[in-house]
Amino acid sequence: MFKLPMTLASCQINRQSRKTKSTSRIHRVCYVGQIQSIFMFNALIRTHHITSRKKVAALKTAAKRHDCFALLRYGGIPGVMYVEGRDKMAVQNWVDTVHGLRYKDYQLAAAVAEVAGASSEQPAGLGTLQEVDTVKELGARMDRKGLTKWWRNAMGYAHD
Repeated sequence: MFKLPMTLASCQINRQSRKTKSTSRIHRVCYVGQIQSIFMFNALIRTHHITSRKKVAALKTAAKRHDCFALLRYGGIPGVMYVEGRDKMAVQNWVDTVHGLRYKDYQLAAAVAEVAGASSEQPAGLGTLQEVDTVKELGARMDRKGLTKWWRNAMGYAHD
């Protein structure tokens, strides 16, 4: 997985609007030869724990509304939430939703930013929320996404 430098890519901005919303979504798509790179944005949140099914339902609704993929470590200490999406403001709105739910010991471990090492593949699962039982399992998912170094730094396991 790699990130294309903006100077090497010819980029275009696509605006899409939904009938139910008056705001438009902006997607930046860059082309280099035959490779298309979708710029993704992500964030990581740590909390004391995630046990409320009501709050998880609100997060699932927010993921669908903002067209984001969210991954939660549910049911114990610590609570960890990873979110990614194509639109920076959508990811930021999801993070704001989490903050508004007033989780105990809320920490924005990694603020909303462009994904380092973005994949050239179309992201799967946008508009969904998935749960895992252990931090180890969540770390394995980050490894499959190619975000191991980012994940370890954000969680405080490594310092680079």
